[in-house]
Amino acid sequence: MAERLRLSFGADVLSARGVLAVHGAGIDDRDGLQRMGSSLERRTRGGWLAQAVASVWRIHTSELVVVDSARTQAQLLRLRKIAKRSISIHLIATRRALVRRFNSRLRAGVRDAATYALATADPVEADQLRSIADHLIDTTALSREDVFRRVLVLLRQHGANLARIDGPAKRLPRRGPT
Repeated sequence: MAERLRLSFGADVLSARGVLAVHGAGIDDRDGLQRMGSSLERRTRGGWLAQAVASVWRIHTSELVVVDSARTQAQLLRLRKIAKRSISIHLIATRRALVRRFNSRLRAGVRDAATYALATADPVEADQLRSIADHLIDTTALSREDVFRRVLVLLRQHGANLARIDGPAKRLPRRGPT
């Protein structure tokens, strides 16, 4: 979703996974990402993600900054302190749908834990944001396009000025002989 917002509207995207990688976690190592995230969470009480967002905000080039994604209530509360005009959209699905999607990624060759239960055993994987998110979108029976449309509606309802940049290709003017 974040990448689609970047491509469609020029959103600046901050990946929590990327921030954790900068701190030394392997980008494709769920265990390492979880350990690093837990360590930073204990030391900063959610501040590590807000600090990274503040850095992006100082140099952002877009009206829309997307954080992909807060995992804990402490992170979301710290983000709300620095971003007064913000919206938290939390994507949810049934456990059955999440297991099906996880297994599909494994079959496609994504390296991860052997099972969904093992992958989500770390407390950081618990659904902590459901109770404090501004909006929930149940993605269980939705296509990616349906989810994207719902996200756009919510962003517009909250005053986001979204100008598409991914429209039909524009023809460049012909240059004379060089």
